[in-house]
Amino acid sequence: MCPPGGPLCEGMLSGTVEGEFDRDELETELEWSREGEVLSCPWHGWEFDATTGECLVDDGCRLRSIPVRAEAGHVVVTL
Repeated sequence: MCPPGGPLCEGMLSGTVEGEFDRDELETELEWSREGEVLSCPWHGWEFDATTGECLVDDGCRLRSIPVRAEAGHVVVTL
C-alpha cells in the first residue's frame, strides 16, 4: 500500500543506493546510481522512478502520470 498524501512536489530529485550481497564472501557492495532519476517523498522517504512513476520500495505502488511535452522551448503539462 502506498503512503498517502505526501507532497512529492517538495521532494528531492537525486539518485539512490543499489546493493549486491555476495553470499559466499558475506559481503555487501553498495553503489550510488540513477542520479537525477529518483524522486524521494519528503514525508515518508519512499523513492520513485521519476521517468516511470514506479515505486522503488513497493512493486504495488506507482505514481499517477501526467502527459507533458516540449513545445517551443517550454514544457506543456496537460491536466
